[in-house]
Parts: sequence; C-alpha cells; structure tokens
Amino acid sequence: MVEKADMYDPWQMSAVAFSSNDHEGDIFRAETIENVMPLDRQKGILEKKTAPPVLQHVLFGQPESIERADDNRELNPPMLTYAVLDANKVANLRDMLETSGLEHRCLFTGNAYDELKDGAPWIVRLEEGNRFTRNLFTGSDTPWHLWDSEPGIYIRSRATLDDLWRHLRKFTRIQDETGNWFYQRFWEPHALMVYAESQTSPFTGAKIHNVIALQGGDARIVFPGSTSTKPPKPVLTVRDRQLHARNGTRKYAVNLARKFFATAPGQVRRLGLSSSGPMATSIIYMGNALARFEITRSADVARICACGLFHGMHVLRDPRNIQLVNSTLGQGKNAPPVRALHFEQDLRSSSRHALLISDAGLKRACDDLEALESDGILPTVPYDHAGIISSKVQVSFWAACNMGWHQAGFSPDESSLRKTAHMRLSLLWTPYFLQDPMHIGLKELFLQSKKNEITKLIHELRQRLNEG
Repeated sequence: MVEKADMYDPWQMSAVAFSSNDHEGDIFRAETIENVMPLDRQKGILEKKTAPPVLQHVLFGQPESIERADDNRELNPPMLTYAVLDANKVANLRDMLETSGLEHRCLFTGNAYDELKDGAPWIVRLEEGNRFTRNLFTGSDTPWHLWDSEPGIYIRSRATLDDLWRHLRKFTRIQDETGNWFYQRFWEPHALMVYAESQTSPFTGAKIHNVIALQGGDARIVFPGSTSTKPPKPVLTVRDRQLHARNGTRKYAVNLARKFFATAPGQVRRLGLSSSGPMATSIIYMGNALARFEITRSADVARICACGLFHGMHVLRDPRNIQLVNSTLGQGKNAPPVRALHFEQDLRSSSRHALLISDAGLKRACDDLEALESDGILPTVPYDHAGIISSKVQVSFWAACNMGWHQAGFSPDESSLRKTAHMRLSLLWTPYFLQDPMHIGLKELFLQSKKNEITKLIHELRQRLNEG
C-alpha cells in the first residue's frame, strides 16, 4: 500500500476506488495454489526439504528451455529465485542475512539506509538447501521460522541481483502526477495484485518471469508478461491510488473478519465456518452498502458489520429493518457516526437479536423444521419475536423470501418442504441468506437436496448446536 495513504481511514479512501471500472488491457495473468502447508522442523531428517513440495518447482524449478542440454546458457541464463523481505516483520533480519551466506542488498541507500536499515526492504538471492531459505518456508513457534510472518514476496528472474536491485529501487519511492512523493511497499504479500495491475508495475522489466506471494496459506503467482519497451518513469496515477485504496479496504476487511472469527466462536460454530474468508467478503459487501448512507469511517463500518455477523450481510435489505434503516442511517441531519451508533443500538435491543447471539434462535428453528418434516406444516412462529411488526412488513417479507429463493437458483413457484424450510430460516436470518457467503454451506445443502427432503439440513444445523 502507498505509505502516505496510511494517514487516511482505509474505508473512506475506498469510496472512489469501488466506483471505478476495472482496468482493461492488463498484461499479467495470475494463478493461485490454495491450502499450502509450511515445512515443519524436519527433525531427524537428513535430506531436508527447502520448500513445501507443492511450491518446490514454482520457487526453484527451471523452464524446459533451460533444462535442455543444447540450450545456450549465455543467451538464456538460469532462472534465479529472489526474496524481497521486510525487516519490520523479521527481527534481526539484517544480521540473519549477514550470516546466511546468501547474496543480499538493502533497497534503501544513503540517508534512507542510515535511518531505516533495520526496518527496510532487503533483496536476497535464495539457494536451495540453504538454512535461511528453508526457514522462510518453515512454520513453528521458533522466531527464525518465518512462514507465519509473511515477510515479503518472491521473484523469479534471470537478472543478476545487482540488476534486479537497480530496477526495484526505482519503485520504492515515486511521484504522482502533481509531483508529490510516496513510498511504495510493493513487497507486501497482500498488495501483490495491486502492484501487478498498476500502470507502472515494479514487476515489469528486469527479466522478471513471475512473482509469488504467500499469504494465509495460499500462494498467489503473478506472471507480469513480457514487454519489448523500456518501462516508463514510475508515476503514481489516479487509478493506481484507487487500486491501493481498494486493497486497503480489502486488507481491513480481512483483518476485521479474523478478529470476528477469533472472538465469536459461538457464532462461527452456528454458521459452520472453517475460516474467516466468507466473513471478509460479507464485510466488503456491507461496507459498500453503508457507503450509500455516507457511513464510511472504519469504526462505524465495523460497528454495523459486527451486527451483520449475526443477522447476515443483507441486514440492511431485510424488510423487517427498512423502517429502522430509514429512521437511523437515513437521517441525514445527524452525523454519520451518530447514525451508525443509533442503528446498532436499536438493532441490538430487538428481541430477535437476543435470539441470534445465542443458540436459542437456531435451536427454535431446528425444532420447527423437525415439526415440518414430521407433520408437513410449520408451527406458528411468533411474528413479534421474528421482527414482523405489521401486516405491511409481513407482505414485504414474504415477497423478499420468494425473491431470495429465486435468486438462489430455485423456481419461485416451487411448493415443497425445502422452500418452507428456507422461509423458516429466513425468519431467523434474512430472506437473502442463501446469497450470503457466511451461509455458503447451507446453500450447497439446499441445492443438493430433494424438494421434500430436509433431513440432511436438520442434521447439519443440529450438529452446529452439538446436538447432531
């Protein structure tokens, strides 16, 4: 992310970025390897691995043209592996590099090096079998095992370290179109796609073949493409700033989702989630929806997203909440933080919210679904507890249920136990819960089920309650 942007709220910065059109004509392609496991300590193993097997060829393999015996090595030198590492993320990185036996160099020079060398980016040429190289891909609680630190990015290039160093240095600090200077942290794994998509990407040129970022157990590999022209002088464009803003918002959503995942284990269990990824997607959606009400400050977005963790990401669209949305978020005479606070307080004070923050709501829904399976009809649900406060809201709610059912890929004219079960769970969450990433598991169950078969659905929900 561009360093100067750190002084701004990431969600406020994203307002323009999310309204921009996607860039056309990008010259890079990307691949992802999911669920990469780090190396362990490899105790007692004589021939230790340097990298996880799934990444071995990606990080150290040679293209076929290099492996051919008749290849001219002077015209087509071997593909080398470099890392650009952040000393802010690795304690004593400079000392580690000095004792590693690997060729390395700081990307900062002069005064910047004197002042920032212990928190600066360093480029190092990695070698197979080297202990430092292996430690980059090893996960443990030992401080020199660096997998969990996500310390930087990896570059495959035929260039020498000095040539690659000279190239990358051009991008550590660049000007925008008005002459203002910005530091760029292109070695951040979470920002790889932003810099790859940038109109003045640091990954174009210097014989760079591909760039790898390891984050959250996934490996993202970017192939910048080839160019026959010399890269222009780096200039931070308006579109590049928008990309950085959007990435800042995405990073904020990922971090917030991880906090929710760690601090709300009961709700994670009720949702049947194994990771925080679906929460992050929901947070981004809700942030965009809140922007229409000028709710853009991160603290205010987080406040309402915390409610959405229980109600669902479509909480603002739910007909039962429209009146509340209009009377709080829609009151332009109040400042956005005040409106966000009022919405949160009123939603949390509802009887339905009390059912959602414990097992009570899901347990009651399971009991009703079992009665539906047994008798063919649902027990009467107290509408006031379900948040339906008038006949007008009731009509709107059932219409929304039909809309949500249709948007999930089902016929709105279907009459079945499956559709009735959807309506009952809509009372618990929202009519659009099957479009919510946090309920992706239930959507798969609905899609795979027969019209009048809800046994698997009930079993899944009972298991989440530890009753299956």
